[in-house]
Amino acid sequence: MASITKYVKEHFFGTIKEIGEFYIFLYHTEFHSFNKEEISSIEIEHSSIQKVYAGEREGGKLDFDVLLNIFAVFNLNTSSQGILSQKKVITLKFSCIGSANQGIQDFQIQSIGKYDANNFKNFTKPLTDELIPYISKKNLDDIAEELLSEYFPEVLKTPTKLDSYSFAKALGLNVQFDELSSNASIFGRLYFHEDKFSGIPAKTIVIDKNIKSKAMINSTIIHECLHWILHKYSAELEKASPTHMCKLTSSNELTENEAKEWQVHNLVPKFMMPTKTTKAFIKKRYHEICGNSQPPEMIDIIEQLIKDTANFFGTTIVATKNRLYEFGIEEARGALNYIDGKYVPPHSWKKGFLGPKQTFSIGFHDLAQLLSKHDLLGKLFLEGKFIYIDSHICLNLPKYIEILEDNKLSMTYYARTHMDECCLVFEKEHKYNIDGFVFYFGLSTALDNSIDTNKRQQYNYDSSDNNLELEIRAAMLNAEAKESVDILNNLPFDFGSAISYLRERKKMSVEDLEASALISQRTIYSLQKNAKEPKLQTIVALCIALTLPYPVSVKLMEIAGRSLRQSSIEEMIYAEFLQKSYELSVEDCNQMLTNLNYSILTTKTPL
Repeated sequence: MASITKYVKEHFFGTIKEIGEFYIFLYHTEFHSFNKEEISSIEIEHSSIQKVYAGEREGGKLDFDVLLNIFAVFNLNTSSQGILSQKKVITLKFSCIGSANQGIQDFQIQSIGKYDANNFKNFTKPLTDELIPYISKKNLDDIAEELLSEYFPEVLKTPTKLDSYSFAKALGLNVQFDELSSNASIFGRLYFHEDKFSGIPAKTIVIDKNIKSKAMINSTIIHECLHWILHKYSAELEKASPTHMCKLTSSNELTENEAKEWQVHNLVPKFMMPTKTTKAFIKKRYHEICGNSQPPEMIDIIEQLIKDTANFFGTTIVATKNRLYEFGIEEARGALNYIDGKYVPPHSWKKGFLGPKQTFSIGFHDLAQLLSKHDLLGKLFLEGKFIYIDSHICLNLPKYIEILEDNKLSMTYYARTHMDECCLVFEKEHKYNIDGFVFYFGLSTALDNSIDTNKRQQYNYDSSDNNLELEIRAAMLNAEAKESVDILNNLPFDFGSAISYLRERKKMSVEDLEASALISQRTIYSLQKNAKEPKLQTIVALCIALTLPYPVSVKLMEIAGRSLRQSSIEEMIYAEFLQKSYELSVEDCNQMLTNLNYSILTTKTPL
């Protein structure tokens, strides 16, 4: 990235050095202890620019404070001692102004003086060395309101949806749609300058035409508009570089402009949902939903509240969830979480229980990776003491798990409103990697607490008092429910007879089992006669097709001389399948395995 310090050194150092050294000769008494009349000579050994500070001023101009180090020798010719010398390193401050236009133009020195670090004052609107505004988490709301007061003052008075196209037009930016990526991973792109290669003119926002969400389009346009306001000076400085960048790209992966992307990414929700008016809307909508009846639990209305707020302000679900959480509505974190292709049911916990980087939810493949690494958790999971349900790891107790009318397992309402009591917590860690933005999982170190390389997010596990308490409780569970006990008491000791017994118990014909397990009738007959040794994948497919309770699946594997290795991520995925046999089909499992680049379980061809 370009640097204003480097730019000033390359373009203005000669002038600054000449003026600075002349200043030393003219006002040398400020810098040495000799009498003025006694100085015989001054030697300048070396001069260098130490640092350039920048700030934004009114009218689009920039302020610069240039610190110049001058290494000077002051000589005094005495009759008794000969020549006495004093070596000094003098720092001068040059106060300058200029305009950002393909570098810095109209650069003028306004004043010169001795630099005093104790009395140095920074600019009201300081900029970094790359001419990027200084923005922290603490002042994001203030900056959003400052920008709104300039461009949309009415939204600070009344809840209002921002018109992104009007915003772009007010800034002199054009909006057009084109394909930026085949998978819509690039949302938008801002062209500060003309791109002659693609023929796109300067001051153009391009939105990926594959994006269908109006909220995403609206947010992306505003995202690029804020880039223009905040980063146009940096873009002009970049343009003076031989390898300058003429565009900024917004995507679901982090780019080399991490600071710029972080600023705008975090500013957009606060710009589109300013604090005062958004809180007023949420309060009003909450009372409208409740009506005159007894106020419901927040978990029962949080999804509607999030959706209504997002629809009103034209924001994405994720941005709206985060904004409500910032306003103190902690239940928003447990609502509308999209994992493994579906939304996780809303859930809540004791207020303050989760730290900012913690979650109860974990994806299918990420859990398998975790189970393969953590011995105790993997062991308890394989024993059925914990169950993976609704994207959570929950204690396998009737208090927390129920069977619905369609024979699918679900967390009870009590469990979903007391997650801190029955579910394990995952703590997210971030890492950078050239392969893209992904998640790593692990269990939290404590349960009693919640953009220029590619960023990775990791979740770790360590035993804490709370996690240990759940582990002990899980280890004490009787995993054999009534049905499981009855099946296990009557299950034959050889694999073929066991399959026949289970098939007949489930009132399934061989044809039915063929269709459900994706195993040919020929193979099923061979297995029932113990004429063929079953593969692990075949056993898993049979267990899922027969919707066997987890303990029965484990026993069937044992009869076949098989077991799931905790060290294998793929086999931990099988364990998750077996725990969800009541709601997954073999086709579902095959699709998930294909998506994760693993081999499918079975097909209808003979094994």
